[in-house]
Amino acid sequence: MPLDLDIMGLDELRILPIPKRVLLDMWDTLDPSKKNYVEKKIGHLLSLLHIEPQVTLIKALAHFWNPETSTFVFDRHELTPTLEEIQIIIGDVPSLSVVDPSLGVDPVPRLSQILGVPPPEIRTLLNRNSKGLPLAFLEQRFHSFLSSPRAESTKVFLLAFFGFVIFPFTQKTMDPTVIHVIDGILVLKGFTNMILAEMFISLNRFKKDKRVALRAPLGILQVWFVSHLKQFGGNLAIPHVSKDINPLTQFKEIEKFLRPWTFHNWVDFLENLTPKQVLWQALWVHFPKVCLTSGHSDPIPLLGLTGSTSYYPLRAARQFYVLQEIPPPLKSGLFRFDFRNGVIKGDQLEELKNEMKRIIDLLYCYQPKDVERATDLEGSMKEHHASKEYIARRVEPELAVTIPKFPVIATPKETQMGRIIRERDEALAEAEHWQKAYKRVRNML
Repeated sequence: MPLDLDIMGLDELRILPIPKRVLLDMWDTLDPSKKNYVEKKIGHLLSLLHIEPQVTLIKALAHFWNPETSTFVFDRHELTPTLEEIQIIIGDVPSLSVVDPSLGVDPVPRLSQILGVPPPEIRTLLNRNSKGLPLAFLEQRFHSFLSSPRAESTKVFLLAFFGFVIFPFTQKTMDPTVIHVIDGILVLKGFTNMILAEMFISLNRFKKDKRVALRAPLGILQVWFVSHLKQFGGNLAIPHVSKDINPLTQFKEIEKFLRPWTFHNWVDFLENLTPKQVLWQALWVHFPKVCLTSGHSDPIPLLGLTGSTSYYPLRAARQFYVLQEIPPPLKSGLFRFDFRNGVIKGDQLEELKNEMKRIIDLLYCYQPKDVERATDLEGSMKEHHASKEYIARRVEPELAVTIPKFPVIATPKETQMGRIIRERDEALAEAEHWQKAYKRVRNML
């Protein structure tokens, strides 16, 4: 992961490095039947271990996030990751319901069962590591299970993969509550909603508090965004998404064409992004039905591991080939709750459990519907994939995002060039000094 020296010290979204070597070593030691078991549970996500993250892009992109609209805003234009797009990136995985965060449930007993370690030892580890479970401990337990024909090693691998790649906590430890996600996946619960929820929640917290970590898979956000840029997304056209050919594997093949820009390069690019540069529909999106609203123009709820939030697919309807119309008014605060232990008070737990149950019940009720694709558009309507009324609309005040003015900090190459130029100028000045001194001595003779 390259250092982005041009933004060190600034308010920035923290990106936690993925322990790729450890996870790939664990993966390589699984036998074929266990690998097949894991792949059926998580789809295409293993490809995230082979993608080089563009940290400067994601850190710049985070500043264009609008928590009110749950969209990235570029002047008067909006884009946002959708459940349908994220599901395509993940791939086809069994899903009978949605994973929930199991509020108020102690993760230690279940961790003890999977890891084969007494609960007191698990609690001691958590206390010694700021409530996190160390990667080194998971690695040790994984290797202790390899000779067993049972599925313990696959469960430990899933725990490490989701704890450090999908829902990262710190660089060296994982959130123990991820065990609830793994338990859900093992009984065919879907995790797409939770991934999108944690992505949006991280961005919301960043815009409020700054210097928070992205607790969602960086590679998914990166692949989603560049798929909507004409200069790069045109190379990600996939007629039929499959295990071998999908947005993640295709990105790996062509990521060398993505410019290694600095943070300031990306901010400047995003500030000047125009509809002509945007692919409103990613070229790997092919689906007949979508869910644009939860009814009565309400947003779609998203249930995460550390909280809940919502988003408005109608604000990005053109990403589904639908003609973009003026979206309905925002309903601020709907479905937005914080589940973190340090935030929940004792008397709030039952209330939050009830809200979580309400969200899950709503998610079961949503049914994707056929949408009418807009075709034969011309002129500005084609460029914006939007109605004339939308293009000429008065932009809501809530849509505005403030992009800070960042001081440019020289990169090492720029610092070296500056030193060379400074030394050259000093040498020229000294030579001029001695040349004048020599002339004075000659005039005296």
